Amino acid sequence: EASRLLEENRRLERKVMLVEQSEREHLAQELHDNMGQYLAAVKIEAVRMLARIGDRQHSELAASANNIIADTEALFDLVHGLTLRLQPDMISQVGLDVALHQLVWRWQLRTGVECILDIKSELDRLSDAVATTVYSIVRECLTNVLKHANAKHVRIDIKGKRKRSTKEDVLSVSICDDGQGLSAGSQEHVGLGIIGMRERVASLGGRLRILRRGKNGVCVLAVLPVYGKK
Repeated sequence: EASRLLEENRRLERKVMLVEQSEREHLAQELHDNMGQYLAAVKIEAVRMLARIGDRQHSELAASANNIIADTEALFDLVHGLTLRLQPDMISQVGLDVALHQLVWRWQLRTGVECILDIKSELDRLSDAVATTVYSIVRECLTNVLKHANAKHVRIDIKGKRKRSTKEDVLSVSICDDGQGLSAGSQEHVGLGIIGMRERVASLGGRLRILRRGKNGVCVLAVLPVYGKK
């Protein structure tokens, strides 16, 4: 009887842990998809307002615009930190490789869109900052494909390589879709969250680019140092 009760308690504990993890992932996704996007939109509008002001006669307005930009950047960092506190438990528990496969699997179930994930690198070597950034890039791109691309197929390639110029080990991440693509000179539909991702990749010493695939589709390409910026 005691062993049966013990097993029942363990089963309930596992169930509670799964429910808690699911709720944490849901909250992290809500923060990422909604708060992060709105903050990026506010920052872009403040930058545009600052560019329109132009002259010194509106110094108070310019100061206000600069304050808005600074505040949104601070809030974006706060939201990003909260998201990482809610979600990276999965990465630390199962590793980036498994976390990415789970992310892609859930996304395919939800959307019905085919997504191929090809990983040709030992992701355990990555620093925590690089690992969470890679996960965030893939998640952001999948979110944008669903919202904007109207794609039928997505391919994600992750592989390690060595830069010839610096002999540095880097990780290459590409997310390509066959959707409606970008209009000439426009990158709006790839999402405001990508702007934040580009800045974060740059802070790690990497680079993120967004490319058109001819008439149809978009490719997001990121190259990051394996260990992050030293």
